[in-house]
Amino acid sequence: MASTAERPFLDRPAARLVAIGIALAAAGALAWINRDAFSSAPSTTSVATSNPDLAACLDERVGAVDAMRRDGVINEQQYGLFRSRAQAYCTARYPTQ
Repeated sequence: MASTAERPFLDRPAARLVAIGIALAAAGALAWINRDAFSSAPSTTSVATSNPDLAACLDERVGAVDAMRRDGVINEQQYGLFRSRAQAYCTARYPTQ
C-alpha cells in the first residue's frame, strides 16, 4: 500500500471532503436562489381587492375552472394548471398600479 505522501491530492480523503463541501454549498445556493418557488403561491385576493376589474376577472375565470373540476371535466393536476393560467391571464390583463 502506498503511503499518503506518495498519493496525489485528488486521491486523498481530504479532496473528497472538499468536493462534498462544494456540492453542499452549490445545493444550498440553488435552494436559496429558488426559495420563492418552494413557498406557496401568493394570494391574489389581497391584490384583487384593490382592483375591481381584476376581482371580476378572477371571479369569472377561476369560477369557471372550479366549475369544471366540480363537474368532473378536469382532474386535480389539470385544475392546478388551469387555475394558475386563469390567475396569470387576469393579472396580466388587469395589472395593479
